[in-house]
Amino acid sequence: MWYSYGLVGALLAIMLPSSVDQTTPASPASGRYAPESAMLARLSCPSSPPPVTIPYFGQVWGRSPVWLRSFERNKEGMLSLGGAGFLWAHTRYGWSVKMEWTVEPNYTHPVTVSGGSVRGRDPVQVSVGPVGIPAATVTLDPRHPPLPIQHGRWTEFPFAPVFQKGGCYFLEAHWPGGAWRVTFAVYIP
Repeated sequence: MWYSYGLVGALLAIMLPSSVDQTTPASPASGRYAPESAMLARLSCPSSPPPVTIPYFGQVWGRSPVWLRSFERNKEGMLSLGGAGFLWAHTRYGWSVKMEWTVEPNYTHPVTVSGGSVRGRDPVQVSVGPVGIPAATVTLDPRHPPLPIQHGRWTEFPFAPVFQKGGCYFLEAHWPGGAWRVTFAVYIP
């Protein structure tokens, strides 16, 4: 099982352009990111439903048949990306972070994913797969996932949302017969 994490990690590592600065600030004193408490004072994002625990992946957000993972909850309970020690990559497109969409076994219909700022002014560019180029909308095809199918036949889609600045954002998934949206805070270095 440990080798599958290595394979996923290797594929996710090549998913971002080669001109990536993957530095992680050592502390708030480094000046590379705003301390979480300062960001919280400015952010009050809409709440999202609590996570669900699914086999193989643990806590995820969304609903059947499409799930998203890699969020954290800050001490106030707000869903978030970022904060002390969070690994951001600065690319030519903006600030990006590695996440993953997960689709349940036996689901074969396309899923469209997109995102933006809650206020509607800042789109989130999204890319999927090892060499994904960011776009406003991406379609996940469970019949042709970018990673080998494993983990009980769940399909996995490495995902790298790109943000220009911190704030309140959403990601959403649409498929025939359903949709969901998750809102969260983004803390950028």
